[in-house]
Amino acid sequence: MLSNIYLSYLLDAKVNFLLGRSAYETGRYEIALAAFERVSVLDPLNSRNDLELGRTQYKLEMYEDARISFKKVLNNPNIPETVRTNIELFLAKVEDKLEKSFFITNMRAGFIYDTNVNYGPYNDIPSVTTSKGGLSTELQGNLTHIYDIGEKDGLELRNQALLYNRNYFESDLKDYNISYLSYAPGLIYEDYKTIYELNLMLDRMWLDGKDYMSAVSLMPAITHKLDISNRLIGSLKLTNKDFKKTGESDKDARAYEATFAYQKLFANSYFTIKAILATQSKKRGTRVDVDYNSYAIQGDYATQFYPTYVAKVNMKLKTKKYDDFSTIFSNKRKDDSYGVGVNISKKFTSDIYLEGRVDYERVFSNQNVYSYDKASYGIYLNMTF
Repeated sequence: MLSNIYLSYLLDAKVNFLLGRSAYETGRYEIALAAFERVSVLDPLNSRNDLELGRTQYKLEMYEDARISFKKVLNNPNIPETVRTNIELFLAKVEDKLEKSFFITNMRAGFIYDTNVNYGPYNDIPSVTTSKGGLSTELQGNLTHIYDIGEKDGLELRNQALLYNRNYFESDLKDYNISYLSYAPGLIYEDYKTIYELNLMLDRMWLDGKDYMSAVSLMPAITHKLDISNRLIGSLKLTNKDFKKTGESDKDARAYEATFAYQKLFANSYFTIKAILATQSKKRGTRVDVDYNSYAIQGDYATQFYPTYVAKVNMKLKTKKYDDFSTIFSNKRKDDSYGVGVNISKKFTSDIYLEGRVDYERVFSNQNVYSYDKASYGIYLNMTF
């Protein structure tokens, strides 16, 4: 039916895309290839089409072409992480055919204005520092390497490295300058409908150039594809935190986080709803602000609303309850919060994006000093190669 319909709508990208999807699912890969190639001409920055084109080229053993299509999709910073992992697995299979591994590098640079850098309280409280706003630079680099270590469709080894730096222009905010380094090796295995991951995470943070914290985490995760558009995602993260600043060893803790999510993919958009359960307990000492349980629900929606523009919206509700009684406030601390964020990206090429972002967070605490609100405004340039 679509083969007949598209003849009357040769310049309709959506009709051609639907024809390609139907042809792929029914094993007519040559027809699918022609349809997705037409969409590439009509809508050259459509990442979902590039993904489907790469999958079709892989089926037709066009491995060099599939590599180009998949890498083009990975250049999009707005694709969901589960889709990114799936593409990395496809690329590993392609590179296995070509007997090579592959790298993806992303660089991000920009400026952020934060209205409450120091998390000053929402209400004026005597002898407590009020909120301070500040402008900072932000630099971030990501490197991902995938290597197929076994037979075709076997285990893949993924290495990810992240380097992050934020520096404020105001000298009285230098204590909030952040440097962050993360290295995460992991094993990935995929069968027909499920992706299994086991990730080790090594993190280090510095404040104003001084060693602040190190963390080691182990995170198994699973993504189950119900069909081409629907996914269930689960993960469990176990973290050991060590604080390096003199006099703060009583903040050392063990943390556990479980995440459950549902994700729906459309032709040019996706949404994810996620539940997050977390708990943390101190290793030593008597601090009352370390042990807690938290519960959160988060929603994300992203869409390509114009050929060169992508919008992303996220919302989060969270409750955090502390275990220890505070003699200063005569209660156990409880924080309720919500956050919203909007991100709009402008594509110049498949490798270069200009990104603008606005975030707002509001926290309500039964201990007033911890109630705050903050907004941040950022603009960044993203480059992938």
